[in-house]
Order: sequence, then C-alpha cells, then structure tokens
Amino acid sequence: MSLVPESAGIVPRHAPSGRRVRSVRGGFALSSVALLLVVVAVVAASGLILAREGSRRGVTSPESALAFYVAETGLATTLEAWPPVGVGSMAILTDTVVVAGSTGAGDWQVDVVRTGERMYFLHSTGLISARPGEHAAAAREVGLAGRVTTPGLRPAAAVTTAESSASTDASANIDGADVSPPGWSGELCPGPPLAVPGLLVEAVPSWLDDPAWTTWVEMADHSIPAEGTAPTAGAGRCDPSNPWHWGTPEDPPGPCGHHFPVVHFDGDTSLSGELTGQGVLLVDGDLTVDGSFRYAGVVVVRGRFEATGAVHVRGAVVAGVMGALGPDTQIGYSSCALDRALLEGSASRFRPLGRRALVDLGSSDGG
Repeated sequence: MSLVPESAGIVPRHAPSGRRVRSVRGGFALSSVALLLVVVAVVAASGLILAREGSRRGVTSPESALAFYVAETGLATTLEAWPPVGVGSMAILTDTVVVAGSTGAGDWQVDVVRTGERMYFLHSTGLISARPGEHAAAAREVGLAGRVTTPGLRPAAAVTTAESSASTDASANIDGADVSPPGWSGELCPGPPLAVPGLLVEAVPSWLDDPAWTTWVEMADHSIPAEGTAPTAGAGRCDPSNPWHWGTPEDPPGPCGHHFPVVHFDGDTSLSGELTGQGVLLVDGDLTVDGSFRYAGVVVVRGRFEATGAVHVRGAVVAGVMGALGPDTQIGYSSCALDRALLEGSASRFRPLGRRALVDLGSSDGG
C-alpha cells in the first residue's frame, strides 16, 4: 500500500535497484509554461530594442541631422525677424501664419499658431531633397512654445489718465465700446469684443512710469524732434526707414497695412494738418492735435493731451492729464487695433517658455 495519496500527483514505483522514487507529472507542465513565458519575453524585448534602434538610426543619420539643422534655422530666422505679418490678428487655435525660406542645405517652413492671448506655438519643418550618390531625402520637425511680450500691456480703457478735466469727464466723445477701426474686416479682428470703461483714472498709469516708459523709448523705431512735418504713407509704397511713414489704417491690405511703428516725440508736440497712422505714438511732454488726425493703436502722452480738431483715435489714449476735447474728437476703444499695434509692432518680442520650450517632433528618412 502506498503511503502517499494519489491526489498529490506523486505515484510510487520500483526502480531497478529496488529503491522507491517519485515521478512528478505536474512539475513538467509548470516548467513548460515558464519556458514559454521566457521565450515570449525575449521576443518582445528584442522587438522593442530593434524598434528603438531603428528610430535612433533615423534620428541620428546624417540626413536627419542635416534636416534638423534646417528646421532650427527656420525657427532662428523667424524669431530674428519677429513679428511675422498678421500675427497680431490671428484667431486662437484656428489661424496659421506661414513663414518659409531656404538654406544651402534645404528648405524650411514655420507654421505659427496662436494658442492664447499672447501665447504662440511655432512648428518648423526642415526638408532636404535626395541627392543620388550623396544622401537620401529626410525631414525633421521641431516645435517651440513661447509668449509674446511688450513693454506695456493692453490698456484697460479707452482713456487712462492720472488727471482729467471737467470737460473730459462730461465728454460724450470717449467710448469704451470695443469696435474695430473702419475698414478692418472680421479676418483682421476675429476676437470677441471686450467690456471696458470709457474713462479710467489711475494715480500713475503704468505706461507713463518706469521701466515701461524707458523701455518703450529705447525700442522706438524713430525719435522725432518736437517740431516736424506731417506724416505720410507715400505713394503706393511703405518705407519703414522714413520716420513719417506711420502705416495706413484706412487701407489694411495696402503696402503699409502691416506697418505699426513705434514713434517717439522728445518734447511738447503740436500736430496739425491731415495726419494718419497706426502703431504706438509716444510723446515725452504735452500733445496738442489740431486738424484731421486718424490713428489706430495707442497714443501715450506723459504730459497733457488736448484735441481741438477732427481727431479720431481707435484703440486707446494714455495721458498724464486729459485736457479739453473738441466736438469733432472721438476716442474709441479697440482691442483689435491695440493687439495689432502691440503684437505686430517692433517692440514685440517672442520669449520661449523655459528650457523645455523646444520640442523634437519627429523625423522621416526616404530612400
């Protein structure tokens, strides 16, 4: 009689020597399963290693490295010439501004996408064509996230001042309703209107205080003496080197339609005649406007601002003191005019978001 239960899977038998030994049937099955698991694990690991090595070869191949260099060149060129035309009037996440160029090594294209009020993402693709006997075709894509900064933020009212006169307080010429300049289509102004006050009184408006003021002056495209002649856009051309070419807000698609200069007057200034412009106008003193003056953007006066003629400002005015406004003067808020003047002007700067702002988006090699 066996002393070991049959349910234990151990069956006694006699060996030739007469000694009793045990045969384990279940142990063989477990060993087979373990061996199978080891084989599957080895195959899976080999596949991962091969895939990783294939990807690594694609990224580190000479062709791919050259395409990466071309893509980075596209980013650097775009940032050096920042801002691109139209970047201030983009709708968030739906519009794309394309900048393209080439180097001796290949071609690049940068797609600029607006991701927030002042947030942008630059997607750069570098392409090199195949050259028989030299190298295969390749493409690399890199991305850069960043924020556009200016010395001053968008004003929060049609008129911001430290002191206003009684005539200014009672004036119906100041309007906080957010309206685009005449002739600016929905494509130029895709954002929703903002609700802001017409007149805002602050102890010291931030635009007039340092460091904002000094930074604006340092970034100005032109500094003009207090006495000068009237600005003009010229006949069918845009000359950024001319201090009196201030863009053409009445003709957005024209040659000066995307020209938003920062112009600085270094003392008390009186403007008369027919004047038109857009961008940022800085006056280091008092400003008196008499005549026809149409401006889109922000007018910043450290002293006293007075307007006695047919003055139409669509954007915002920031002044130390708001004086009398004539019956034909209209100052209306426009977030669209301010965005374009600030984000497309020469003081606009693209700042990457930290050390991890640059992202490698992949590669592809062709035979």
